[in-house]
This record gives sequence, C-alpha cells and structure tokens, in this order.
Amino acid sequence: MAADDPLRTHAALTLEHLAGRGLLTLQPEYRMSDLITAIAERAGATVLRDYEGTSLNAIRQMAGMGMGLAFLPEFYVRQEVRRGADVVVRPIAGGKLYREIGLVWRSGTGKPASLRALVEGLRAVANGDTAYRKKLSK
Repeated sequence: MAADDPLRTHAALTLEHLAGRGLLTLQPEYRMSDLITAIAERAGATVLRDYEGTSLNAIRQMAGMGMGLAFLPEFYVRQEVRRGADVVVRPIAGGKLYREIGLVWRSGTGKPASLRALVEGLRAVANGDTAYRKKLSK
C-alpha cells in the first residue's frame, strides 16, 4: 500500500480491511491474477482491471502512487522493497497464498533417477530445508 494509506497502522490485514478497496494485480494470464480475484470476491473488494500491471515492479509503483492495494510475493518484497520506500508492506492475517508448481517428464525419458533427484531437491528447497541448501552449495 502507499506509505500514507490509512491501513498502514495495522500490523496485519484481514479480509475485512480489504472490503470496498481496489486491488491491483497482474494481467489475467498470470496465476497471481486468479488468486487476487478470488481474494477480492471473498473480501468484497474490487480488482482494478483498468490498471493491470505487466510486472511486479509496475504493481508496486502503482500501489506507491495510491492507486490501490497490491499483493506481492514475499520473495519479491524481501529483495525489492526497502524501509522508507513509497510502499508499506503488511502481511495478510490467517495464512499465506501459494501456488502449485508441477514437474513432469515422459516415461521414456532417459535418466529418471536424475529427474527424481531434481524433484527431491526442489521439494526440499521449497519446504525450507536449509541442510539441503547447504548440501547443494558445496
């Protein structure tokens, strides 16, 4: 949200805080847009389709200008949003949004053991397994 938004005083936001507010999102072909639309419907908010972003940076900038509230992935926030910036970041109370990612291969593909090892590594990293991350960095 913009640094001067009234919701900035809350440590975390609930769906009730979003009621009647405009939500910024990426273009509809992105999975994130579907998630934001579902939140808007549950919260009584409006997705601002006239201001769809083409990137997370665009959404952050629009939020900073007070055009609406933006949902940004935690990894993006940790890398791109600094204290004292044009936006204020608050978590949503009651859980995190997530998306599913799949990895598939043809049954006749060579080296299935390598592909299974890749799957194991991706799962470990996604689940925050720091021991596995250290193993990979060696």
